[in-house]
Formats: sequence, C-alpha cells, structure tokens
Amino acid sequence: MILSLIGLIATVYQGGAQTEAAPPVTKPGALIGLAFKKYHDAQSLAGTIRLTQTAQSVTIVVDTQVAYDRPSKLLIRQQKGGSQPQNILSVSDGRYFWYDKPAGVYGPPRLQEPVSQHQTTQTLDQMYSAASRGLADRSAVLDIVFARNEDLKEVKSHWTNLHFNGTAQIRSREVQLIEGDYCAIPGEEPNGAFQLSITNTGDLMRYIVKERYAVPGQESQTVEVTSTWDANLKVGGFNDPAIYAVRR
Repeated sequence: MILSLIGLIATVYQGGAQTEAAPPVTKPGALIGLAFKKYHDAQSLAGTIRLTQTAQSVTIVVDTQVAYDRPSKLLIRQQKGGSQPQNILSVSDGRYFWYDKPAGVYGPPRLQEPVSQHQTTQTLDQMYSAASRGLADRSAVLDIVFARNEDLKEVKSHWTNLHFNGTAQIRSREVQLIEGDYCAIPGEEPNGAFQLSITNTGDLMRYIVKERYAVPGQESQTVEVTSTWDANLKVGGFNDPAIYAVRR
C-alpha cells in the first residue's frame, strides 16, 4: 500500500478519564510482551481497526472489522476508500472457509474450502495465513491480534531503540506510549519512527509509523508517509454466530 501511495505523490510532484493500575513492568519490551501474550491467549475477539495513511495531500483509509472464536471461526472484512476502492471478506463458520483470492493465484475471485478435510482441521492460524495474502491492509496490528509466533517475530524485527515516552488518553483509557526507530527492512538503517499505545492491561489501542521515502523519478525529493492504526478491540466475550455466515 505504501508503494501505491508514493506513486500518487510522484504524480503530485510531477504536476472523563478512566484510569488503570500502574504497569507492573518497567521496560517497554515487557509491556509489548504483555500485549502479545494477551492476544495469543485470547479464545475470542471482536472489534475494528482503522488505518489512515497520509503523505502530503494524499490520504488513504482502510476500515477493518475483525472477529474470531478459536479454534476455527474467523471474520475479516475490509473496506478501502480512495481512487482504487476495495471490499474484501474472509470468513469461516467452522465448517467452510471463504476468502478473497490472493494476487497471482489462479482461480475465481473468492476461494472456498472445507475447514476439515482428510482428517485434518484447519486452525485459526492457518486460515489467517491464507486470508492475509489477499488483504488490502495486512498490518502489524492484525498480526498482533492473531498472534502467530512467526508473525510476532516479524513485527518485532522492525523496531529498535525502544523507550517509554509518558502516557496519554485514548477513548478515556490511559495508555503507555512506547516509541522507537522503525526499519522497513529489518537489520538495516531506520527509515522512520514508530509509536505504540498500550494500556497497562495489554490492550493495543493505536500504532503509528512514520517513514521517509524517495519519490520515484525524483531521488532528491523525499516524502514522509504516516500510517496510523486505531484499534478498538475486545478480547473475550460472546460473538454472535451470525457474523460468521458463509455464503455457499
């Protein structure tokens, strides 16, 4: 998505507070670990994530509705606005799994398969791995929410020099602000910075990444891309089975 946004920029160049207990941790990594564990251990989840990505005068918004009930019920619904809108749906009712065809894969626009076949049942992790390849916004927030070990490792590999930077209020909840350098390519020099907003109980409320890129065709020009994910997620509780309805 960032590449498409940079392409748009190239065209432009060419023409009542609730408080929570103090955190039992003193290191940023420990609070991040608390959040990772919360989602990894979650048996059910529901909520929304909104990505607002801005560079210069160009803004792209992607809204995500997400829900799951382990072991095999899943919903990811995305709506992308802008000049190239998209509507994407991945859903499993525990019997059938229906998802948008990833780019480069032969077949109909949407694929459907049984959740259980050949004496094997697909897990939530496996279905997310398949569905994520066709999403408009495969974000670190979604990776954290589904908490596959390999995805969490990948998410962390982009962060360096972590430190606390005080507290803030988001939707009347106190959050700890964790900041650091962001590396688009892990192990290389940072090309930006990030900020995580996490409650003392491990709820991820917001994730911001600011990156600098050269404008294609004008290497002396750089543009800053700001991506903000606002998450409103509830761990645990009852999800209406109707949200997992699969059209067959």
